[in-house]
Amino acid sequence: MSLNDDKTSLEKSPPIRKFYGEVVGSGITHRYQGAQTGLTNLGFKLAPGSKTAISGPAGSGKTTLLMVIAGLEERYQGAVYIDGYNIKQFNNFRYRKAINFIPFDMHLFEGSIRSNYVLHNGVVSTDQMLYTFKLLELHKWFPDGLDSNLNTEVLKNMPSGVIQRLRIAIGLGDMSQNLFIIDEPFVGVENEHASYLNRLFSGALKDKTVVYTTMDPALITSSTHCLLLEPDGNQKYFGLPDKVMATMG
Repeated sequence: MSLNDDKTSLEKSPPIRKFYGEVVGSGITHRYQGAQTGLTNLGFKLAPGSKTAISGPAGSGKTTLLMVIAGLEERYQGAVYIDGYNIKQFNNFRYRKAINFIPFDMHLFEGSIRSNYVLHNGVVSTDQMLYTFKLLELHKWFPDGLDSNLNTEVLKNMPSGVIQRLRIAIGLGDMSQNLFIIDEPFVGVENEHASYLNRLFSGALKDKTVVYTTMDPALITSSTHCLLLEPDGNQKYFGLPDKVMATMG
């Protein structure tokens, strides 16, 4: 896409003040080049404020679906609607600023934790930073608080769970958006960290729509709905998480 194309799409893009957070997927189908399987005819409706876990085995397309909803993967058939708008109507930059997407491989820059908040989110007040920093109990690992310095050596010696919590805390930013998309929160430490997700869901994210990927029962239990994918990317189930939990034993 050229700069002129982006300017044209910005001019034609519907204005976005703030989404309410209703997400509808209709006939979503996606194949990577050369792949025989992929997301196939997915359909779902997520109410504002719902918490939806996208689950399924590795390679079933969980992250790809998040990328589609986040507007980062455009090569798909079907449609994604936010509050009734097809997301392809929006300028990419404008749309992505109106939602919050936290990727699994979110980069942590060398420098202070405070500067990482700003680099990833723009303007964030100190109080807003401290809210997620303390909620995820990061102050126990970083005695200098937001002014603690991050570098390769520091991160190499940190437990995986702490790095996951830091990624989520920084990624959440000021939590002003109404749609949050999180790839594999607390992966590898789900059982020990499910309580943090529950605190967010009952607190700051209570009225926000959250879509996240996980294969772990502890995090599926935290959801209001679950979209379960087959290994080949077909939709196996969408509804209350109890049925998914029953199949897991």
